[in-house]
Amino acid sequence: MEPEDFIARWTGSGQLALVGEFDSFCVPTFEAAIADRDVPNELVVDLSGLTFIDAGGLGALVHLNRRRHAVGAPLILTGCPQGVRRLFAITQLDELLEIQSAPLPAT
Repeated sequence: MEPEDFIARWTGSGQLALVGEFDSFCVPTFEAAIADRDVPNELVVDLSGLTFIDAGGLGALVHLNRRRHAVGAPLILTGCPQGVRRLFAITQLDELLEIQSAPLPAT
């Protein structure tokens, strides 16, 4: 998988959409998108555009969740495709991460 097949784009204030295949090769792209923006309050990540996620992508979300909670700013995942939601359940990350069923509208 090439990082060009993955997009992390800001769709509103504090809202980031992930599109494509989020694998370990794409983690630097994801981290660069997060580093470019200071989001002091809740950060909403829309996963509805994901077609695949591997352990590297899962790890990046868990790491971001820990960083956000350490400063009292929650991470909310929205729009999880069925396959991604199933992976969260299998790995029990659905008990760690805040997941909402539908993506939030852009602001």
